[in-house]
Amino acid sequence: MDRKEIILDEATKKDSEDLLSWRNHPSVRRYFFNNKPVSRGEHKRWFYSKMGDRSTSIYIARQGEDKVGVIRFETDRNSAAYVSVNLNPNFFGRGLGWRLIRLGTERVFNERRGVREAIAEIKISNITAQKAFSNAGYELAEKTRDKLIYKKKGPARGAKIMKNPYLRGKRIYLRPLLKSDINKKYLSWINNSQAAKFIDANRFPLTQKDLMDFYKQVEKNRRDVMFAIVIKNKNTHIGNIKLGSIDYIHRYGDIGILIGDKKFWGRGYGGEAITLLLDYAFNRLNLNKVILGLFANHKAAIKCYTKAGFKVEGRTRKLLYFDGKYVDKIWMGILKEEFNRSKNE
Repeated sequence: MDRKEIILDEATKKDSEDLLSWRNHPSVRRYFFNNKPVSRGEHKRWFYSKMGDRSTSIYIARQGEDKVGVIRFETDRNSAAYVSVNLNPNFFGRGLGWRLIRLGTERVFNERRGVREAIAEIKISNITAQKAFSNAGYELAEKTRDKLIYKKKGPARGAKIMKNPYLRGKRIYLRPLLKSDINKKYLSWINNSQAAKFIDANRFPLTQKDLMDFYKQVEKNRRDVMFAIVIKNKNTHIGNIKLGSIDYIHRYGDIGILIGDKKFWGRGYGGEAITLLLDYAFNRLNLNKVILGLFANHKAAIKCYTKAGFKVEGRTRKLLYFDGKYVDKIWMGILKEEFNRSKNE
């Protein structure tokens, strides 16, 4: 299975030729209800009309520079979004279909607040599509002579909707850190002597400009990935977690976390965020190891990382200055094989 990260972009007119090529490929066309080849002119007129239709959302799936597929949603007056998905034939057999469907469905539910149901109509002979929609959380709702209808319910009316979710846990989700997050609340976390006493950023008082400069640096640097930690049922941003100093040759990186809002300490949110980030590091970025260094007297952090599967690998004596005295620095690490083994136990 291909575990590389999938990104969804809104389709543009430049994608027209790729979509036509995929649609007319014999291995794809045989599963369409209308399986006749489409001419370039016919496709272009159809595609351009859909691009200007407010009830239609079309997303291109990418892995790096590669276009791997397309997913389209057309919303009717009954708040149902009919979904159509098509993979680039060069990427068949890699387990990408259900991931594309899941990501696209989450996005349309988040971006089109009125949509309460996603519906897919699939040929009975298309076993691959049936498995993909089932794995993406759709349920078989109806069966006719020539097709199966799969459905997935959207969020209930009035329910809190995750904003830009990227990694989803049971109680939290991780999303990209946004420019709007660089606010007074974030600044208060960094300048709070209790919340940030074990991080170097707390050594001097910081300003909003300092934070913005840091944000711009991380945004442009692919060796550092920063996520906001958000509680699902409240959409409350409670802290940040970073996978940093990523070495794409030797396949390792380090981890850092800050739960800035004190009232959320000791509730296990940090541990859940760490587990989500490790799964991302090992099974999406294909890293082999994640490491960290921390103050030897930071007992709560050591306990949290140990619970997540990290092992103490070394100690540097009296390296760090803390509250008027020097303390040891503890080095911890976890391997991909260790994380995946514990996840499957």
